[in-house]
Amino acid sequence: MIVCGKSAIQTGDDFSDLCVIQYKSNDTKEVFVQVYRYEKTGFKESNDFYYDVNKKFSFPMIIEENPKSVTKRGVKRIENERTPLSIWLPDAELAKGRQTRFNSFTTTDVINKYFDSESGYLGIVSVKGIGKTFLLQVKRIKSARKYYCLPRCSKPSIKNNWATERISFDSYRKLKTENIYDDLVVLWKFAIKCYVINSLKNDENVKTINEYAEYKKINNEVASLCLDENNDSLEAIMSNIVNFDRWNEKITQYTTNISNLCRIVLRRRKNKRSIVKDIAIFIDKVDQAIKQTNAEPPADCVVCKKKNYYNECKSKRKSTSYCSEDSGCQSKNCCYGCELFAGERSNDGLRIYEKSNVSKLIHVNIWQYLQLALMSAAGQIFEEFNGQINVFYTIRQEAFSCEENRLGEQNQKIAGKIVNLSYSVEEHKKIFLDCIRAQDDYYLFKPEFKDENGLEEYAFVGVNNLCHPYCLNSDGSHQNESVFMSIYRHSFDRSRDIQRYGEKLTQNIDRIKRCKAAHDREEIVKQIIEEEASVLAYCSKQSESTVNPSYYTEKMHYLPNYWADNDNFENLLSLIDRNLLFEDDIKCICKKINGYETCPNKGCQSEKCKRHPFSMLYNMGYLGYIVSNSNNDNCEPQQFLNASEVSYFIESDDLMTADRVAYIIHPALTKVIEKKFNKSFMHFSGFILGKGLSVESEIISKMVEDRKKLDNDAFLSKYYYKP
Repeated sequence: MIVCGKSAIQTGDDFSDLCVIQYKSNDTKEVFVQVYRYEKTGFKESNDFYYDVNKKFSFPMIIEENPKSVTKRGVKRIENERTPLSIWLPDAELAKGRQTRFNSFTTTDVINKYFDSESGYLGIVSVKGIGKTFLLQVKRIKSARKYYCLPRCSKPSIKNNWATERISFDSYRKLKTENIYDDLVVLWKFAIKCYVINSLKNDENVKTINEYAEYKKINNEVASLCLDENNDSLEAIMSNIVNFDRWNEKITQYTTNISNLCRIVLRRRKNKRSIVKDIAIFIDKVDQAIKQTNAEPPADCVVCKKKNYYNECKSKRKSTSYCSEDSGCQSKNCCYGCELFAGERSNDGLRIYEKSNVSKLIHVNIWQYLQLALMSAAGQIFEEFNGQINVFYTIRQEAFSCEENRLGEQNQKIAGKIVNLSYSVEEHKKIFLDCIRAQDDYYLFKPEFKDENGLEEYAFVGVNNLCHPYCLNSDGSHQNESVFMSIYRHSFDRSRDIQRYGEKLTQNIDRIKRCKAAHDREEIVKQIIEEEASVLAYCSKQSESTVNPSYYTEKMHYLPNYWADNDNFENLLSLIDRNLLFEDDIKCICKKINGYETCPNKGCQSEKCKRHPFSMLYNMGYLGYIVSNSNNDNCEPQQFLNASEVSYFIESDDLMTADRVAYIIHPALTKVIEKKFNKSFMHFSGFILGKGLSVESEIISKMVEDRKKLDNDAFLSKYYYKP
């Protein structure tokens, strides 16, 4: 039996549970997998966990009655005969063997800047799914000759987190102080210095540390951080620090002395060797150290289940200090105090709103502060020790973009030590084709063509181009697009998405190889891409996977509460019946969402409209638009938000402007709607839709003219495919 608990808390799932997986054999020598969910009365048989297969599954068990012993040579032969690893890997931290590609990865100008040891760049900033973890792994490998790298290991691997430090905290509450951000900066700096001292301790340094403790320059708790073998990781040190009584006051008290002690240790190291490497520390996954919270507090009290909202409290005494006291509203079971201070995440400082310099509500919390503080601490340590200590790290773009002003006067210096990682369409394509070239021949349709320029996609899946099922040329033939372009427009501008498509095609390569006709291969490739797109874009709460969560699940933290509710989101999807909409189409759906028969006053300009569904879709990357007269070489680009621009947002009415003539449902979301909510979904047939594509201005003008001139049925008949 295997006992499984909750996993992947960073995805915010609340559907996985404690369960038992049982393997049961029968007379046919097949092993069946049965899952049991834990309930109050014990473990009960359940099918709720079969997310990815939606059914019970089995596999044959081969039992040899007279097993022979296997020699070392036999083991090596078996390993050589094993199915080779595929190069496609959505999650870099799971890399094995040739999947690491540390010596054959695709570079860009930004990546080369980060790897240049003279550039001074310390941090990688990007949204989730772009590949920052992989680049930090490569940086760690490349730095071994130049730096004394921490954490120390004989060989970076998946078992040691690729020789990077990762931190986690059991309790959020311990991190909350009156000056959260400033104290977290001090925490990072103090912990990193202790980590360096502990990593370089020898007899002479141990003596000095003990003398510091003896003369009260540091206390015994701090001395233990520098001496104890159990404090040989940054995570252990930081966890122990926050367990100190009034930890922020204590480490502030000893900050100067720890800095002096660190200088002594570094100076002695330099005096004993003619060539001394600077120290490099690698820190990853800080965004997973604590749970990322949603864009706004829950509307309803999660404890007492009252229907009133916590912010409806009219008491003049309502405040953090008052409501946290036993004598305050909490003792009267008030929803305000109940939600903020008696709930599971009460008093954690996770729901803070501030005014930014652009007068917008910005969501700020410890999840963001912890990452911003690391940026600031790394820059300050580099300056303080003249480059002798280099802290290389990754953080999420959402944390950085929300509160750049939080970095204060150090902002310019800090910003000069980070690279913003993102890829253009051309760079995504280069990575895609390089992966094909690096792929094992076993997983290619025609491997002899993988190094032939322009034939890489044919080498992979047996076709270079895919005909679009709905969009036609003027002569009635179907429009074509490359395999990559089909994958890209069904992605959300992230490397991880494209890797998922490559992985899925590879998993079906035997099926593709069995097709003799190119047309059959083409249809299978399109089917695989479209099926994966529907899983990538959105999954209901009940069918979501913790291994490869959908885009919606990953991004739902940015959504206002209403849209973070699956039922509300699905209701919107069920109302969309085509993939190219005009302003009146959008207003028709908005009226239904807001409960109006007609658009009040000036439509979305009215304060009465509480929900702005298509503005939400745009801010999430689910919706694009086409403008008129963009003066872009007689072509109008189809504009979607870049992956780096998708972040926390406030629901607003800023979607429709005079120059936007049509709105595009993302191709991946289109597949979700068509498959799950609207079998009669209408597909636009005038031109291929998706990010990275442009349309001739003349075609747009003709479409707009027809929209005005033709009646609705005639327009739909001319421009849409009806199933």
